[in-house]
Amino acid sequence: MQVPAGLTYTYTLQYMGITFLTMPFLFGDLTLRGTLQGVGDSLTPLYVQTASVVLNVVLDPIFIFGWGPIPAMEVAGAAWATFLARMVSCSLSMAFLFGGFKRVRVRFPLMRPNRATLSLMSRIGLPAAIGQSFSSLGFAVMQGVVNSFGPAVIAAFGVGNRVQSFFNMPAQGISQGTAILVGKKLGEHKSGEAASIAKRGLLICGIFISIGMGLVMIYGKYVIMFFVNDPDVIAHGVQMFRITSASVVFFALYTVVMGAFQGGGMTRPIMVMNIVRLWGLRVPLSYLLPLALGLGSSGIWWAMLISNFLVLLWSLYLFGKGSWKVTLDLET
Repeated sequence: MQVPAGLTYTYTLQYMGITFLTMPFLFGDLTLRGTLQGVGDSLTPLYVQTASVVLNVVLDPIFIFGWGPIPAMEVAGAAWATFLARMVSCSLSMAFLFGGFKRVRVRFPLMRPNRATLSLMSRIGLPAAIGQSFSSLGFAVMQGVVNSFGPAVIAAFGVGNRVQSFFNMPAQGISQGTAILVGKKLGEHKSGEAASIAKRGLLICGIFISIGMGLVMIYGKYVIMFFVNDPDVIAHGVQMFRITSASVVFFALYTVVMGAFQGGGMTRPIMVMNIVRLWGLRVPLSYLLPLALGLGSSGIWWAMLISNFLVLLWSLYLFGKGSWKVTLDLET
């Protein structure tokens, strides 16, 4: 991924080596979230995730700088704080699932493989999994391009991504809510109401994210200074916010449309669009614009904007066609 040699490489290797160990815990949280959202409870997963975040925030300074008998572990300390926080949240998730919370109880005798269930889950989940996996690989390649521009751009990209992810979280929540409600209405054969729910989700998300990213575009300099008070990082970060703020709005709206498609079990178009967004558009553009056109690091930000805008138009076209409003046959 073209991580610069020296401390940057050493710290990256330390952090990745430890956080990879947290992946099994993360899947436990995802199982709880998917299960309880299926019965209309989105608050319990929120509480579990909030507890994990709060614990991570408390442990970070202790493990990074040291406290009492705990030695200063610097970057590795941040990774171990994440490890413990995710382990605790996974333990809570498993306790809820096996304890019968919300009348949902996992029992070992019922964990035997069932061909019909596995077939249905594969038909719905496999395309989404493939799309997300290829997208993640595309983001890794993108990170490699960012890394080639040096530590200042890496830091600006890291801070910018965290800020934009914060504002994009409500879009993820609206998308998940849209998927649940759309699935319910389609199951009741009320396709008109399902479409109305999706449109309301787009409106609410569009208003919220536009206001949030408008503020980031205006006051982005001070947001970056809160994290890193370095002139080069601030300059790159401000440039990133000016270009990618609109990109975040486009992606948030695209996320809500994807929620409507998921509610109808229409995951193959999601897979195709996610792959094209990263591999057909963003990755090639992130090489072409900075190098061939000489745009430097700003070419990466333009690649993000263009890819999100085009895939949003594509998703809205499919949404307008209405093929997603087909009731999923759960018996096959």
